[in-house]
Amino acid sequence: MAEAMIGKMNINTEITKQHIGLRHILKNAEKHELAFQEIFNCSAACGGSTFSKAVFRMPYFGIDECQTSDPPEPWMSTVCRMKDVFDYDILAKLLDDPNFDTNIKTNYDDLVKFIEDKNQHEVCLQKMCQSKCSDGALVVTKTDIAYALAVHLFAPLSNLQKSCILDNHSEGFPKSCPGGCGRSVAKGTTGIGAAQTWHGYADISVNQTVPVKVLSEEPHDLSVDEEQLDQSDSEDSYDSITATRTPFYQRTDPISEVLAMTITNGFAQVNENNSLTNFLIPSIACSIEDVMVFTYDSQNDLLACIPEHFRLWSRTDKHHFDISSIVRIWLYLNFRTFMRPSILESFVIEKSNFHKIAPLRHYQQYSKCGVIDFSSKDKTPRVRETQSARKRRHSDDVSR
Repeated sequence: MAEAMIGKMNINTEITKQHIGLRHILKNAEKHELAFQEIFNCSAACGGSTFSKAVFRMPYFGIDECQTSDPPEPWMSTVCRMKDVFDYDILAKLLDDPNFDTNIKTNYDDLVKFIEDKNQHEVCLQKMCQSKCSDGALVVTKTDIAYALAVHLFAPLSNLQKSCILDNHSEGFPKSCPGGCGRSVAKGTTGIGAAQTWHGYADISVNQTVPVKVLSEEPHDLSVDEEQLDQSDSEDSYDSITATRTPFYQRTDPISEVLAMTITNGFAQVNENNSLTNFLIPSIACSIEDVMVFTYDSQNDLLACIPEHFRLWSRTDKHHFDISSIVRIWLYLNFRTFMRPSILESFVIEKSNFHKIAPLRHYQQYSKCGVIDFSSKDKTPRVRETQSARKRRHSDDVSR
């Protein structure tokens, strides 16, 4: 009886933490969340290629030296606040009455269950964090990291365990979670795009909607003082930021790959489901310790990212999750429920220029999700076995 009471108290404590996570998100309604990006140039104009070959030239990203073709500085980025991105009325109602909407409660139950089980998730992921050589490099494989993150982060936060799949091209696929818990996740088809466009395979696909790129190393550490960043956030500071405000990502690999995946997935999802038109459809890049989020609205040509990566683990206790980060990931995985469908209804935002640079018709017609392979019939050499039956009969007659 005493043990049961202690267990119930522990669960209640974790649920309280989950409420704290939601309250933190609500409290930070005025904080910067998404920064909209202008593409100066990118390799999409060169025709179809894999995500890994994508190249971008963007403000604060992929630029070592200014070129005469670049727009004059200072380069500006429109920034929206948390409450501009997510429907805060829904989030506030969840704290008062989680049962107010059946469909929303289903998503909310996933978060509650995750917090209840979070100690189990933390143990396995911590084993991944601690599997390092003396020089600090991880000794576990990228597939191991992807497997553990799928089992202990993305699957439990996205409704059903089977809704989260790993790329079936993954090498060294383990039989169960490399953290030792015995839980498993399935391989599946994670292909995005088409041979005529950017294309490739997400490391993890969540609900066949949100692709995840797993980084074997930590994301690039931005040269921004986070305390200074927080202090500069104010109620009316969402209009724009300059180069002195946030440097964004300073390397082209693998972030170019993630950007290409984000844009292509934005088209693919709308082609598959027209109800996602006008949504900032997210994709995620993450290591075992940090998370980055990118979004793209293919209808309105809006590319945005969270300006700085956020930590998966608490700053005060590195063995436990940062609950606010968990809630944030949960919101993006369930963007169809919690995200405002059209930012443009409230703001005038500069386009990303992708529509002007890329062969737009190809992305709107050909880009798909759940693609098995990207071989193009147009580019496949015709072999003798593929000729028509009429031609085969003619050939047989001649040979006789």
